[in-house]
Amino acid sequence: MKLTKTLLRFLHKKFKKDPLPFNAFTITCDGSDLAWVVADDVLTLTPTGGQASALTVDLSAYTLLQLVQYLASEPGYNLSALSSDYRDLSSLVLLDGSGAVSAGTNTLTGYTNVLYALMEANARELQTAHDAIDTLPDQMATTTAAGDFLDLLGSYYNVPRATGELDAVYGPRIIATVLRPASNNVALEMAIETYTGQSATVTDVVTSGVTGSVYNSDHDFDGSIDYNAVSTNVYGLFDVSYAYDLINGGDLTSFQTTVVSLINTLRAAGTHMRSIALTGSVLSDTLTPPTDSFHTLGVGVPFADTLTSPTESMSVMPTRLAQLSDTLTTPTDAASMTVSYNYDYSGLRSYNGVIEHLGGFAITEDLA
Repeated sequence: MKLTKTLLRFLHKKFKKDPLPFNAFTITCDGSDLAWVVADDVLTLTPTGGQASALTVDLSAYTLLQLVQYLASEPGYNLSALSSDYRDLSSLVLLDGSGAVSAGTNTLTGYTNVLYALMEANARELQTAHDAIDTLPDQMATTTAAGDFLDLLGSYYNVPRATGELDAVYGPRIIATVLRPASNNVALEMAIETYTGQSATVTDVVTSGVTGSVYNSDHDFDGSIDYNAVSTNVYGLFDVSYAYDLINGGDLTSFQTTVVSLINTLRAAGTHMRSIALTGSVLSDTLTPPTDSFHTLGVGVPFADTLTSPTESMSVMPTRLAQLSDTLTTPTDAASMTVSYNYDYSGLRSYNGVIEHLGGFAITEDLA
């Protein structure tokens, strides 16, 4: 507000420089006294005694209605009702000043003059420029520049900021990109692997151009020379194949956009990428395989038979045998037996008349 009042003094005297103030609200506390200060868009409250605690409030974060509601919600503070005509205004309309309950100056005021609002906006821009001047030397190097200044430096080296990229990452990347090998396929492969952690292959491609006959007026069409079609090769093209982390690679489309942007930054002038393809992935397992230690498990299971042993009553089963009879014919014995004697010759004897040989007779005896 101090700079705003300074700007107002430079205006022609025909301008109405009065703030056209209005009473915003009156504030008290349950203590013996309360001092307040409004300066540099900050409200500072310092109570004495009571339950109220000291507060420092950023006025840019509240409307007047929100500010009154916030202060009223704090223990020990009491505020008067706010007029409905001003409750939607920003708390930045509060005029700089100070006061205290004991001095009877505990009413905060704001401005309604539109000229104040215009000069306040100009004052804020001038203050921002003033603060920037002090930091300009730091904004001339990528190691210390920030925000728009760092974006400007990046544009000088044709290294734009990636979406959501922080200054701490973007600044070093500008220098790293400038110093990194570029232009050839090996440099592109190294850059893709370094930036994404995935392997890549960049292959130079030569294609045939438009095919047609070329006539140079050196020969006549008399059949002495055969005319063949001629084509001119097209150089400066390359194909890119790269891998992708299936687990932690993020969005596939965004990943490919990053790779294409990196290629366009490092490729040589006059060369163009003909195609790009996803070929494979580099996966790594960082988990330690689980191991089980050996433990002996002893199990003792007592068994008990709680059933009552079964008993059987003694039963008598009468058995009646049927009458048995023998139907076989009674055997009969013969009255006599005949015994026949035979001699076997073993070759031990000779037929020389020394021994008489008898045989072939039978003896019959009665068996009675």
